[in-house]
Amino acid sequence: MSGHVTETTTAPISGASEGGVRTANLRWLAKNLDFLRVPLNAVERAERQGKIPYWGANGIVDYVDQALLDERVILIGEDGAPFFDNHKDVAFISDGPIWPNNHIHIIKPNMKVINERYLCYFLNQVEYARYINGSTRDKLTQSQLGSIPISYPDIESQVAIADFLDRETARINQLIEKKKRLVELLGEKRSALITAAVTGKTVEGGDSGVGYRLKYLLQMKYGESLTIDDRRPGKVPVYGSNGKVGEHDRRNTLAPSIIVGRKGSHGKITWAETGGFCIDTAFYIDKRSCRGDLRYAYYLLQTLGLDETSKDAAVPGLDRFEAHNRAIVQIDLDTQKSIADFLDRETTRIDKIIEKTQHSIDLLKEFRAALITATVTGQIDVSDRRLARREEATRT
Repeated sequence: MSGHVTETTTAPISGASEGGVRTANLRWLAKNLDFLRVPLNAVERAERQGKIPYWGANGIVDYVDQALLDERVILIGEDGAPFFDNHKDVAFISDGPIWPNNHIHIIKPNMKVINERYLCYFLNQVEYARYINGSTRDKLTQSQLGSIPISYPDIESQVAIADFLDRETARINQLIEKKKRLVELLGEKRSALITAAVTGKTVEGGDSGVGYRLKYLLQMKYGESLTIDDRRPGKVPVYGSNGKVGEHDRRNTLAPSIIVGRKGSHGKITWAETGGFCIDTAFYIDKRSCRGDLRYAYYLLQTLGLDETSKDAAVPGLDRFEAHNRAIVQIDLDTQKSIADFLDRETTRIDKIIEKTQHSIDLLKEFRAALITATVTGQIDVSDRRLARREEATRT
């Protein structure tokens, strides 16, 4: 996360510095209420469903029938929280009944000294790398949490900072949500365009093809077992159900090829321009197993909802027999190529807009993080804004 605060002195609270800012370790500013936490597993939660938020490290994960706590507190992730992603919060204000589990800390600020909104903003810009333990899972222990130095001005200034950040981050968040909605709409438009095209509605030449099945167009071939230890240094991409997962020195598909998720991310469709090695969590299709245009087949597969059904309750899996027997529209080869050319052009255009919009979302998130850091560390002075609001209030 962006921003870094200076170390406090060994005293609980240091003397006022320039601008009246003090520094103290968090343990001297807020009471830890972790003793109230109780974990519930999925079965236990299912037996006591209700309307009370059940909190975990990254937010609300379920709802239960009873509260363990009903007061205004700050919740901050203990393990599994996004400590190294400055686009995501790790601290949240809770004001109401909740059931917190053992993956999130509970702290109650001393409101005579520090404002809870100011403190929450401050905790969301801390550089957590120096406080995190754990070799397999990032963990912020109670002791390390309490040792975080907090710099804070007087209460009035804290409230002014929190008010300013509430307004500014709300505006930024509103812009982000609008752009996210645009990305969703573009994705829906892309999917609708592909569906319309592969069914012959945008290009003349479609035929209903009664009784025509996917197996008459292509055959999905099983990938091969290849563990991480068995992979040898090379530049051949290795594909699994979720796309590229590594590299190897041998290929088992031609270039290009289509990878279809079989286990795990079943039904996910990936275009492998250079071919590669398909492992046994996926199927593959190349020109040896496709009787039509391979690019058309790639788009067609995206419309069949192969990710919506599974024949394995424990591990989601795509049933090849069922997939091969999906009904499809029969379209001649020349029309398939025309459809593929059309979709290549149109999806590329949409993808560029999506990429540009997503980049603007990332920039807004970075700006929001930088704004919070600059404000709580005193780089942005909100006092002039506070005086302006007082004068305006006096006039009215």
